[in-house]
Amino acid sequence: MEVAPFPLWGGDETGRSDGMKPSQVPWKWLLFCLLAVLAFGIALIPKLIGDTSRFEDRVAAELSSWIGGEVKFIGPVRVTFFPDVSVRGQLAVQDSTRLPSVQTLTVGEAKVSLDLVDLLRGTIAIDALRLLKPRITLRDGPTAGVSQAQAPQALFTNLLSGAPMRVLDVRAGRIALGPRGSSIKEIYAHLDAGKDTGAISGFGAFTYKDTTVRYSLETGASTNVGVVESFPLTLTLTSKSIRARLNGTASYASELKLDGDMQAETDDARKFLKWVGLSLPAGDSLKGFSAAGAFHVTGPTLTFDDGTFTLDGNKAVGLLALTATGSRPRVEGTLAFDRLLLDPYLGKTDQTESKQASLSSTAALPFGGLLLQSIDADLRISAAAIDAGALKLGRGGFTVTAKKGVVASEVGELGLCGGSADGRLNVDLAQAPPQVNVVANLADVSMDTCLKPLGLAVAIRGTGRLKTELATEGNDLAQLTDNLTGTLKIDAEDGVVPVDFAHLLTGRAPLNGEGWSHDSVTAFDHLDADCRLSPGHIWCQSLSMRTPQGNISGAGGVDLTTQTLDWNLTVANPIIPARASQLTQEGVPSVSIRGSLSQPMIRRADRPTLGEGGLQTSPAGTQVLPH
Repeated sequence: MEVAPFPLWGGDETGRSDGMKPSQVPWKWLLFCLLAVLAFGIALIPKLIGDTSRFEDRVAAELSSWIGGEVKFIGPVRVTFFPDVSVRGQLAVQDSTRLPSVQTLTVGEAKVSLDLVDLLRGTIAIDALRLLKPRITLRDGPTAGVSQAQAPQALFTNLLSGAPMRVLDVRAGRIALGPRGSSIKEIYAHLDAGKDTGAISGFGAFTYKDTTVRYSLETGASTNVGVVESFPLTLTLTSKSIRARLNGTASYASELKLDGDMQAETDDARKFLKWVGLSLPAGDSLKGFSAAGAFHVTGPTLTFDDGTFTLDGNKAVGLLALTATGSRPRVEGTLAFDRLLLDPYLGKTDQTESKQASLSSTAALPFGGLLLQSIDADLRISAAAIDAGALKLGRGGFTVTAKKGVVASEVGELGLCGGSADGRLNVDLAQAPPQVNVVANLADVSMDTCLKPLGLAVAIRGTGRLKTELATEGNDLAQLTDNLTGTLKIDAEDGVVPVDFAHLLTGRAPLNGEGWSHDSVTAFDHLDADCRLSPGHIWCQSLSMRTPQGNISGAGGVDLTTQTLDWNLTVANPIIPARASQLTQEGVPSVSIRGSLSQPMIRRADRPTLGEGGLQTSPAGTQVLPH
């Protein structure tokens, strides 16, 4: 049987008198019916909901219970029913117990979207809260246990805790951080808690000190153990100052705690620390920094328990804790380096300058920009090798403790110039000028290996031991050198001095020239020197040198400021035995060494000219030359 189509749906007809195809007629009627039902429903909603004259008060009461303070609409308030049921107007928050660090919070325009089903049941339930141009001002000082440094963090965590809405949307917000006038601007945030598990996802951005930071976060379902609420958290931060990603668990009771794994890096750590509000002087250190590993955050302290770090090209592993409190941050750690390059912490070296640049790089202490003036520290550092300017040091370890500008360092066994060194260094940067005290013990060091990098051109070779206790004060290398005081004892063996005593005592005058003898030297089995330092000078009251042919003793000094020396030596047992007549006339031979440290005048100084065939000397003395 063939069934004819229903005429209303067009059948085989191809058109109507009004030009509309029969197949289009039902859809037009359906759309019209839907619009009519929708309009009827919208018109019916106010009647179903009831009186809306005090609607904003009910919404404000719901927000007040969440914020823990007084929330009220100020100015005109609009209630709309399409496209959703919402309340719009300006908001003001006062006396929030959940946000004790907030002094004032106003919103240029707030849109509170309500759940229609709950409204029909007679209850208020917020579906979405959209804040346009919120303005937050923090209190000047600590309030209710929340410090100024913790305030932005506490504001964020407390705002999310127990939020009654599904969506929180913030646009063009601003947080004023205090009396200094700094603020976090252009705050954009979108947080969605629509999942039944209680998980939150979101993204956004903010601008602080002309730097824009973009972030995204994901949280899982929260769990409660006693008064502690915890939830899994993934957070990513991206800006030109820092790039960081962390995966872990956030917990909240009286304060926020984070535990998990973190990767963070910055191209200029000093600039980043200044960006977050830590006052640091300009300097060449604290540039590239990265950290990765297990971490935890408690209050203002970030700790890496077992991390991998790079700083200024140095790589290390170990524990590192950073605490940002008040005006002086604190650094604690136990770090092990493969190779530790100290140049960035000792001042710049200009390779185009004279050789004294090596000395400046190695020994200069630029107190005007020293990092430990601005931070407190408790560090234990070890390294397989240490480079300090031109000095190449071996394996060693040391500690650094700094508090309010008073720095103390203990050096364990440190590889130095083929031997080892230990001692301590105390620097009081709080004094003007800074005070420095050094106690050092060196054993089995190669003297020429140590002297050359320090810019001392004396060609003394040998293996020695050194004990010294020094004190000085000053703001730069010149002042520190000029003000040196203390004691210095040297015990060396199996070396040579750059003086040809044999030629000096047996040659005939005149011997033209001056300076150290680098070709014909005098070997010694043992050398002792007992010296004292006064500002700008080293005075050795006794020097004794035993050679295979005889003993040489004397005294003298070095002017550290002018780099000159003045020494008088006597040869108790001449290296080359003289004739009896010579010994009778001459007595004990003596030698003077005076002039520039790098090119002194060396001469016989014991007596004037002898007779023919003897050692000819004059008041000027016999000079010995480099060969």
